[in-house]
Amino acid sequence: MFFHVDESGNTGNNLFDVAQPTLSYGLLSSRSNVDVLGVEIHSAMLASLGVDALHAAELGVDRIESIAPLLIALHEKMAFSFDYYFIDKPTYALVQFFEAVYDAGLNDAVAWVHYWTPMRFLLIGALSEILNEEFLRKSWSLSIERRIATRLGEVVNLLQDARGRIAASVADARLKEILTDPLDFGIERPERLDFGASNPKIISPNAVAFQFVVSAMARHVRGAPDGAAVVVTLDHQQQFNTAQLRTYESQRLIAEGFKKAPAEQRDFILNHPLYQRRPPGFE
Repeated sequence: MFFHVDESGNTGNNLFDVAQPTLSYGLLSSRSNVDVLGVEIHSAMLASLGVDALHAAELGVDRIESIAPLLIALHEKMAFSFDYYFIDKPTYALVQFFEAVYDAGLNDAVAWVHYWTPMRFLLIGALSEILNEEFLRKSWSLSIERRIATRLGEVVNLLQDARGRIAASVADARLKEILTDPLDFGIERPERLDFGASNPKIISPNAVAFQFVVSAMARHVRGAPDGAAVVVTLDHQQQFNTAQLRTYESQRLIAEGFKKAPAEQRDFILNHPLYQRRPPGFE
């Protein structure tokens, strides 16, 4: 199997670049080596455009459209599969705030069902209507702080700010209670929450989105003949290639651990509410 990975919208850990609010990854997969079998068609593209290399940002839509028949011919010859993943960066900052505060394993005021089931998405959606970009900028700054112990006062201020915003919102009383009780817990015990990162690159959108790319590659490999070799070509990202490799290694270790786990543990994970298409008993 041959995989080519590229990304667009890379702004590192700056999640609030208005010109590039979305990070996206594209994964091109084939059972044949396009670097060998696609040379003739690629050369025809270069000759048609009078260039030495194909760069979409430089060519523009019109010139890309002019070689569309050759691109289609290449696609048909190689039988490419294409997977696309994206992260809306400001929304990712919101999700990181939710993970830092509303983790039921860390915050005693969070009910299991509010974190470990699809109920979490309803709460994240509610928070998205209440917390603005100014708030999320402050929260993200704390999420990627290496020395979070020196900024616990700012964590408390952030949670108090969130509490005030929720209180002033149009949310119903029960929703306000669900969202506010964990904040009160965090205000009293900020060190129990999950702000801060020893390596901020590991929680960058680049590294997180790359997990989906790795999962897609695994899915394609499972459909390949036994013993098939795997060749992966990544775009050069000096800042994030190391994080991508660590992400790949972490996913590999998780997969190995899952295979070796007792059957009841595997069943617990596979039957977890977050991974079920519908709740038990509902058809």
